[in-house]
Amino acid sequence: MNFIDSELKKRRKYEKTKRFSSINWPIKKQEIESIFREFNHLFSDSKMNFDIKTTLNSDFSNKFYVGYDVIQIGFPFRWTGNQVVTEGDEQVTMDHKSEHGPTLVISTSKLGIINVILMPAKNDDKKIEVESLLLFTTNNPNDLTREKIEKFLHQFVIFQRVDSLLELSSFNEEIYIKWLYFFDARKRQKAQSILFNIANHWAAVLLSALAAWLIAKNT
Repeated sequence: MNFIDSELKKRRKYEKTKRFSSINWPIKKQEIESIFREFNHLFSDSKMNFDIKTTLNSDFSNKFYVGYDVIQIGFPFRWTGNQVVTEGDEQVTMDHKSEHGPTLVISTSKLGIINVILMPAKNDDKKIEVESLLLFTTNNPNDLTREKIEKFLHQFVIFQRVDSLLELSSFNEEIYIKWLYFFDARKRQKAQSILFNIANHWAAVLLSALAAWLIAKNT
């Protein structure tokens, strides 16, 4: 079985890739955190401080994550100004509506896969829930260059204006975010399948027209 040696080499290569990712991720994570904090400082003119988190674990949760790691930056909690006042027999309750996010998440695990994801804002007044958006995936932490991180941050603020109910976005920005969703790796295969079916349909139409033309020409 000649394929065995080749298969074993591929598997050893993958194990080596996972070890490389695990060893180099902590260094890259520090670099990313530094860029996030620089971004937060430069954005401070808007009187907005972003939420930067470097772990999935929390003192307020009974869950403890092992092997998983994350660095993320998100728009802070903000009141929308809307509220629902309910008058009861003994007391009045006020439900103040709020928005939190979106969030740019860079996550990894012992599998060595690094994903860059935009998580939509949570807004009490949202009528339609928006899905998360996978921007990038890799097995190599070194692929996350400063240039790429800055690009992700730019996409992050555009996504926030499109997704948030507290901001305004342009038509071009909305089209750009739709374009990013179209090329989301998780949906790419489905989109390619749809395009393939459309192409097959029109190919069949053209072949039928060509056949009809040839028959008409030779009769």
